[in-house]
This record gives sequence, structure tokens and C-alpha cells, in this order.
Amino acid sequence: MSARALRIFTFLTAGTLVLLAVVYAGRLWLAEQVLVWQFERQGVSPVSLDVTELDLDHIRIRNLSAGADYSADLVEVGFDPLAGQVSHVAVDGINARIAYRDGRLDLGPLNPFLKPAADGPDEPASLPDIRLTEISLLAETDAGPVSVEVPGTVHIAPSGLATADSAFALDHARVSARGVIRTTATQAGIITVNADVDTLELGSETLTRPIDASDVSLQMTVQPDFVSIRMEGAVPDLASTFALNAVAAAPFDHPVVDLSAFASSDDLALFRAAFPAFPVGAGEATVALDFSGGVRTAGLAEIPKSLRGQLTVAVSGTLKDIRDVAEGVAGDVEMTARIGADETRVSVNAAALDIAGLSPVLIPAEISARSDVPLIGRDLKFVAGPELVLVGDNLPGLISDPLRDPVTINGSVGIRSLAALDVDLRDGVVHADRFDFARIDAAATGLVVAGQKLTETRLKGRGNVGKTVSFEGIVSTGADRMRLGDSRLDGLRLSVPVTVDGSEQATVIRFDGGGAGLAGGTVSDVLSLRNDWKGAEFSGRIALGPCTLDVCAPALRDVSVRLRTSELRLGVIGRGTLVAQEAVADLAFARARAGDMLDTRVTLLEARAPDIGTARRILLEGRVDPARATFDHRLTMAKVELAEGLVPGVPPFRIEGRLTEAVDRPRFDGRLTSLASPDLVMDVDARPDAFRLTLPEGPLPPVLEIVRAAGLDVPDLAQVGGRVSGTLRFTTADRNGQLTFAIRDAAATLDPARIEGLEAEVRLRSLAPLASDGVQALFIDSIDAGFPVRDLNVSYTIRKGSAGPVLDVAALSAGMLDGRVSLAPFSVTTAEAPIDLMLNFESIELGAFAALLDIEGVAARGRLTGTVPARITAAERVSIAGGRLVAEGPGTLSFPVSAIRDLLAGQVSENADLILNALTDFHYDRLSIEIDKALGGEARLFIRLEGRNPAHLDGQPFVFNINVTGNADRLVEALLTVYRATSGVLQSGVRGLQ
Repeated sequence: MSARALRIFTFLTAGTLVLLAVVYAGRLWLAEQVLVWQFERQGVSPVSLDVTELDLDHIRIRNLSAGADYSADLVEVGFDPLAGQVSHVAVDGINARIAYRDGRLDLGPLNPFLKPAADGPDEPASLPDIRLTEISLLAETDAGPVSVEVPGTVHIAPSGLATADSAFALDHARVSARGVIRTTATQAGIITVNADVDTLELGSETLTRPIDASDVSLQMTVQPDFVSIRMEGAVPDLASTFALNAVAAAPFDHPVVDLSAFASSDDLALFRAAFPAFPVGAGEATVALDFSGGVRTAGLAEIPKSLRGQLTVAVSGTLKDIRDVAEGVAGDVEMTARIGADETRVSVNAAALDIAGLSPVLIPAEISARSDVPLIGRDLKFVAGPELVLVGDNLPGLISDPLRDPVTINGSVGIRSLAALDVDLRDGVVHADRFDFARIDAAATGLVVAGQKLTETRLKGRGNVGKTVSFEGIVSTGADRMRLGDSRLDGLRLSVPVTVDGSEQATVIRFDGGGAGLAGGTVSDVLSLRNDWKGAEFSGRIALGPCTLDVCAPALRDVSVRLRTSELRLGVIGRGTLVAQEAVADLAFARARAGDMLDTRVTLLEARAPDIGTARRILLEGRVDPARATFDHRLTMAKVELAEGLVPGVPPFRIEGRLTEAVDRPRFDGRLTSLASPDLVMDVDARPDAFRLTLPEGPLPPVLEIVRAAGLDVPDLAQVGGRVSGTLRFTTADRNGQLTFAIRDAAATLDPARIEGLEAEVRLRSLAPLASDGVQALFIDSIDAGFPVRDLNVSYTIRKGSAGPVLDVAALSAGMLDGRVSLAPFSVTTAEAPIDLMLNFESIELGAFAALLDIEGVAARGRLTGTVPARITAAERVSIAGGRLVAEGPGTLSFPVSAIRDLLAGQVSENADLILNALTDFHYDRLSIEIDKALGGEARLFIRLEGRNPAHLDGQPFVFNINVTGNADRLVEALLTVYRATSGVLQSGVRGLQ
């Protein structure tokens, strides 16, 4: 080799060695530049790193910072020079910011590194041995940033087996967790996860404080055709436990899933304390869920619609203080859903909920406790089952979508509250805009309507509800006892065919041809109802406000009802049966701004009771004010005939008047008109606390005939005339009654006397016992009994006696015999006892007295005064003992001798004319008459005369003692006539009133 060539070789060798030395000495810097250049090619900048080692088999990098989101404390990559590939990767102290939104992982500029190179188009990439330690991730998610710390090691073997066994820490605004996680994942897609959460803290802006959980464990296995998840734990801060078991099998796009979940809390008050918006204030609850079936993964975004299989849910517990719902709910619910591709069937196997203190806002006003039909109150129990079934094409879709396909409902539900309501529904179909039902059977027991408790109200039929309403069926109802004021109905039963037509403006209910039954009852304390109605039929119409799916305000507007029965039987207490024929009742209820009104019209062709009488063509018509419970009705009875056994002798009469005031305490104000004597009328004012019968002034004869026909003790009067009026009163405060009547200008013949000008006004302050209101007066202008009686005045009172009423005659006087005759005060009883009288004759005219004795031819002048004690028996037999009349002064008597002989009837001899002639013009100085009469015997008069005849025997004085019998009976008859016309009439009246 030439020296020149040697020099060149030596230079090149030395230069190459020097170059190699320079390159080797700067390899770390060069590697750093290459790596920075590579990151920047991917758009990651700024990048900084320190390559601390670089050999043929590995490179070690410290303090790697790639952009603002990625860093690592140490990165070591090993190479296999012979294989020409990476043999291992170790990264320590990883800090990364990533994003996970809408189900996609986003690494930003590092996204290309997610696509490893492949050895071939159909072969998976070869993996080095990878170890990652001290991982810290900050992930931006749809729910906000999540921080994850994994201080342990994540190992991915070249075989594809990935393992992790490390503590972990997860922090989010709403959750914070600390624990240990152990996972494995194979390249074949088999993944297992086991996690034990030591602490789990929940928190959000709605929490008053964080909530700690403990002992939470998670086991999960994922295979290409199988997934198993198990999770359980406790939340002590909420006194709660939970568990979840889920298994899903292939094929993966339509997995078969078995899932069970359980959660319970022993103290729901902790939820309210932690979550102020939590609706439940206290209590305990348990929820269990089981599902077996399939899930269409293509629809996971709408999970309810993607389920196929059987779902069972059971909920039980006691909830208290449920905001805006109730004070408490206790019970359990169990339901099963069979979800198919074409049909979903939901069965409520059992449901029983006791609800206390239900919010009034949730109770419809029409059925609240303060309504006319109280059904639901603050406390209620809800039951369903034993099986309530809902069938539809896509029932799970109802959770997120409005109803698009029809849903069929079959089953029963019940509510127990103020009343019990049970509803059995068959072939009910719910559409988006209407509800059809082929058969509904609803029964309400214990229902109260307008204060009346019904035993059972039942509704059966078919119909639909949508923008319009229609129903056709039967309504039946009844009441064991119904009270309407003082009336009572027992065992009432109604059954009525019903049709309903409704729109968005109104709802109309019609019924026709219904039947009625009644076990009994009372209309008042006098009338009772019998159970043998004949031909009872109902018909009517009810108008309500609209009640459709769009608007429901079924306020009552008006009601019209007709009840017709061919025969109705009423029991009259103590009087047998009252039969009402062809009864028709029309009721019309209307709501008005001024107030609700009820118009009624009741007609009866005839009402009869053997022990009472018969009334024909009865009409009761008028209006009721339900709010005030008052009414105003017109009552007419065209003809009333009272039974002889009730009030004998009363002629047929007509009733017309008004029933007014309170329904349960009515007032009748009307008039009774005699059909036999139209001039005879009586006004009636009957109130709950008072009764008044007024006889306006009218003719006396028909009244007297009624009184006589009624069997009252009335003297046998004839040729009666005059006017009469009166008032009869009773009150609850004074049940004894009061009677006032007046007789004006009356005249009558009381054989043999004729009475004229009788005036009387009677005031009785009590009828039981009979008593007058102070002193009463009777006046008679004249009595003609063959001798005149004028100006007869009687003063009397009536009082209670030991054996009945007593008539006390304080004064009785009359103008008689051209003088006055009076009776000393005396008393008369209703008993058959004799009456003792003392007649006082004051200055009667002697000639009139002689005329009374019917002594023919006598002429007399003078005045007599005296007393006549008499006794009159019940049979009007008279006795007189010691009657004596005395002349007030001198007078004259003139007897024809023949008349004297006739008067003395053989008491003197034929030779006595010398003496008797003295009486032809006898001037007496003294005159006395003594009267005696035994019961059943003739009256006897002993007349003593002392005086003279001036023209006979030179005025020789004579003393005559004359006994007269027979003619004296006329004095007794006169006495009886005055008695009958005064005290006798009064005594008869007292007996009759008694």
C-alpha cells in the first residue's frame, strides 16, 4: 500500500471513528429531537422530554410533557434488535386529560396512537409487554369532569392478557370513591372486574351534606357472548342497602338477560335530611325487581322499548309526610309484565295501600267529604287484583312516549274511604283520544248522598269516554234506612236502565222504566209505608257539566224524575192501611245563580183508609229550596170524606192551601170548604209548634148539624138561625189547647120554647182539662114558651173539678112576669148528679103570674117577691121544697065565682058563694104563695090572702087559704124552659167538649 493510500485510509478510519464517536456522544440529544419531531408530526406541541438512556435494546425517557394534556415521569421502551420490534413498555407517573362524550373516547392529538400497526391485513397487532403505574386521569364527560387515580400497576402481557390490581380514587362533583380494583382482560375479549369500594361519598348542589357509603363491592365478567354483573353494598348515611345481579348471554346484539335488583331503607327521614327536595319525610321502604328476557342493543338509547321478556316488581313499606300527596302511605304492590315483540301484558298481582291524610288537592270536589256525594276523604285504602291486566302493543314505550297503540284493561280495583268503591272492568280499551269499555261493573257501598246513607249503588253497562261520552246500562241502589225530615224509608231498592250522552258542553243522563221496592217506613209519626207497591216505575233526566278526556267538570245542572205507581199502601198508626191509587210524582231540580231549586208535583187519583176516610184528586205542587231546606207547595184535595168512626157526621169537604217553611217542620195554611154547604168554611194554620183552626163567621145551622152528627151532646133545636165563628188553637208549649167561638143573633126552637137574639162569646183557655178564660157571658133577647122571657143574661166560668169540668154559674137573670127572675150562683158538673137551684123572683107582676098558672077569668094587680128552691135531676125531673112568694104591698084580685070553684076543684061546698063573692074584687093587704113539688108528683101552691072586698059585706076582712094543684106545673115547665135555654145548653156544651 502506498504511503498516500495509507495516509488516506488512516484519515478515513480515524475520521469515521471520530464521527462515530461524535454521533454516539450526541445520540441522546438526537433521540430527543427525533421524538419531538414525531410528536409534532401528530400535532402535539409543545413537547419536552429528557432521554436519559439510549442503547441498542432500550430507551429511557424522563419528564415527558406532550402538549398541555399529557405527561409522564418515566417512560422506558425495550427493543428486540434481532426481531426488530418493541419488546416492552413501562410508563410511570402518567398524567392525562381525555374526553368521553356521547359514548366515544377522545384523546385529542393522540387519537392516532389508538390505532396500532398490524403485522398483516387480517392479523391483530403484536403487543409488547406493557406496564403502567401511577396513573392519573382527568376525563371531561357529559356529566362533568371526572378525576381517576390508579397508583398501582396495569399490566398488558404480549399474549393480550391485561391485568390490574390497585387501589383507586375517583372524584366527581356528585360522587367520590376510594377502594381497590382487580381486573383481567384477555385478547379473546374475556374481562373480569372485581372492585371493593371502601368509601363512597355522594354529593350535589341538592344535598345538604355529603353522603358516605361503605362495603360496596362489584364483580363483573365480560365475554364475547356473556356478561355477568354483581354489585351490593350499604349507605349508612341513608340507612340503606342495595344489591344488583345481572347476567346477559349471546348473541351480543340481542342478549338474553336475567336481572334482579334490591334496595331498602330503614329510615327515609335521612333522605329528606340529605335531599331537601326528597318528597318523603320519614318511613321505610323496600323495592325488588326481577327481569328475565332479551334486550335489543340497537335500542339501548331507549331501553324501555328494547326489553323483551318478563319483569316483576315488588314494592312495600311505610312512607310518611309525602309532600303534596299524603301524610302517610303503607302497603305493598306486586306486578308482573310480560313484554313481547308484538304485545305487552302487565298484571298487578296484588296491591294494597293504606293512605292517611290524603292531600285535599288530590280529591275531586265532586266526591270530597264536603260534597253531596262524599266518596273519598283524607284516609283511604286502595286495593287491586287479584289480577289487574293491561295488554298493549308497546306498553314500555309509555314511559317516554304518549300512547300510540291501544291498551286493553281487564281486572278490578277497589277504594275504601268514606265509602267503598269496587270497579270490575272487562275489555276496556285505552286509545290516545278515548277509552272504550265493553263491560263495567262498579259497586259503591256505604255511599252517602245528600246526607242519606245507601247500602249499595251499582253501575253495570258499556260505553266510551273521549271527546264525547256514551254509556248504556243499569244503575241500582238502595238504603236500609233513609230519613227525610220526620219521614223514614226502610229497605228502599231502585233499579233503573240508564243511557248517558255527553259532549264537551254537557252530559245528559236518561233513565226510563226502572223499578222500585220498599220494605217499609214512616212519612210522619202518623203514616207508615208498606212494602206492597204495585206497578212502580221510574223515569227521568239528569243534566251535568261536561266530563270528557279533555275537560271534566261534572257539576250538577238540573234533574227531572218521574215516579209512577198504580197502587201504594201506607200504614196509618192505629188506623190500618191507607191505599193510594194512581200516584205520580214529578221532581225537577235546577241549579241557578240565585240558588238551587227543586220543583215537585205529586198527584193521586184517590187515597183511602177504612178507619180514616177517602180523599180524591189530590195535588201537591210547588218548589223546594235545598240550601235553606224550605219549601212552598200548593195542596188541594177535591173531595174528602171522613170515616164515620173517626168523626161521625162530617159532610164531604174540599181542602186547599199551602205547605211552606222548613221541609222537616212544615206549615200548612189553607181552607176546608164543605161540599154540602159551600158557605161553611174553616181556615187551617198548622205549624210544627202550633195548630189553629178558624171558623170565619158563617151560618150557624150547618155547623150545628156537624156538631150534632159528630155525636156531641146538643139540645134538640129546630128552626135554627144565626151566625157563628170560632178559633181552635194548640201549641207545643200549651198542649191543652184553646177554643174561642162567638154566636151572633141566633134563633132556635127548643120545644116548646122559641129563642130569639142569642148572643154568646166563649173563651176556653184549656180544653184538657176544660177551663174558661175568665167569666163568660150569654145573652138571650127573648124566650117565648107561652109566656115571655126577656133580656136573659148569664155569667159563668168553667173550671177543672175532681170528677171532670165544673160549670159555675155566677149569675143568671131574666125579665120575666113583668119583673126579674134570677138564680143564685150554682154549679153544674158533667156527672149525672141533680142540680140545686135557688130562684129569686123580684117584683114580678101578680097578674102575669096568674096567667102563667093559667087561672081563667082572674084579674090581678100587685107585685110579688120571693125565692123558690128547686132541684133538677139529669132526667129533668123537678122538685121544689119551701118556695115562697110574698106580695110587696096591697093589691087586688078579681075571681069570677065559677073560676074559683074550678080552681078549687070541689074543695068548697055549694053554700060557699057568700064567702067566694068576696074574691070577685078582693083588695088584699097581705098575699103569700108557698110552692112545693115532690119528684114525680104534681106541683102544689098554698095561697094565703088577707084583705077585704069593699063592696061585699061592708068590707068585712077575710083570710083565705087556698091549695092549688095541677096548674102549678106550669110554673115548673117555665122553670125548665129557662134552664134548658141557659144552663142546660151550657151543660150540654161542656159535656160535648169534654
